[in-house]
Amino acid sequence: MIRRAVRLGILPLLLMAACTATRPPADRVSGPNAPRNFVVMIEGRNFLFDYEGKPTRFGFSTSRNIVARNPEEAEKIAIRNVREDETLNGALLNPADDPPRITVTHQILVESFESDPSAELGYIFYRDRESK
Repeated sequence: MIRRAVRLGILPLLLMAACTATRPPADRVSGPNAPRNFVVMIEGRNFLFDYEGKPTRFGFSTSRNIVARNPEEAEKIAIRNVREDETLNGALLNPADDPPRITVTHQILVESFESDPSAELGYIFYRDRESK
């Protein structure tokens, strides 16, 4: 489903449905570096979890609504948000010499966020047969 959505170019639309906003300090809300709204799409690869009693590699796609001054800051905030997700990282079985990878695949500058900023985030998982 994800690969088909990517080929069709609709993955960003599918992932925008359940996002949260992360806001910078209130003292930076005006001027040339005023915060803007970004939807950041993230892909995770090589995440080793216990699946049916066996270590199994998974990948995932997710998105984050981020309020930042520029795309670089939005990317850093989004990646930090995923890395600090205790539920996701608490189940990891990866050894230190085989870490999971998190990358930003798309960023979209939006006028406003249509979803509730406090909505629960989700992950779309798939078996990651390509990572080793």
